[in-house]
Amino acid sequence: VAIDSHPLTQQIWAVSGDKASQKGYLYQVARDKDVRLLERGKTSFKTVVGISFHPDGTLWGWAQGEGLFKIENDENNEPDSNQTELVLAYQGEVKIEELTWNVTGTTLYAVENLYEGKQENDEQETLTKAKGVRLWAYTQTGTIRTICNKYMNSLEEKIEAIEILPSNNDTLLFHFGGHENLTFGMMDVRTCQIVQKEIPTNYYAIARNPKNNYLGTRSYNNGKTL
Repeated sequence: VAIDSHPLTQQIWAVSGDKASQKGYLYQVARDKDVRLLERGKTSFKTVVGISFHPDGTLWGWAQGEGLFKIENDENNEPDSNQTELVLAYQGEVKIEELTWNVTGTTLYAVENLYEGKQENDEQETLTKAKGVRLWAYTQTGTIRTICNKYMNSLEEKIEAIEILPSNNDTLLFHFGGHENLTFGMMDVRTCQIVQKEIPTNYYAIARNPKNNYLGTRSYNNGKTL
């Protein structure tokens, strides 16, 4: 499931991916006594891997194997799945992990993890090692290109999430997976300089190993089951 917060209403929205029983559905996350998913319609895509709200309130997302799409708002400033448009069709092998708009809404950034051999998937117990990362930049002029190739290709870790810093239009925040501690990187897209920082944490959640049904603990940072 891909999630993001609406910049005009502060409500959380989600789109289901290909592992859900209902693929490509749009949901609003209701926050009252309990957290509930309110179904808001079906998009025309099955494999949605990331979404990001533009500052104007339109919802943008990446559908694997299909491309970049946009969902317009209705009269209540809520995404309307009936107003879904494929903005940039892409039929290649790009495997986007996550995406985010910058503060001014001029550039949409997307991250793609590269692996030795097969692409990573959730069914594999032993994952192939990351061999680099591509950072894509899309502008509303309709152009898309990779940026900071030298620095991103030098990374040998999986990036699980990206976000633009709300106080800086040119600084991206990355979350690296597979660490014992929460590990983040920040990069100024103008200079392509990356700074990595690790935050110690002892917080763990209960997790069940699907192979042997063993109930153990799993780090909140998506580390290995202990």
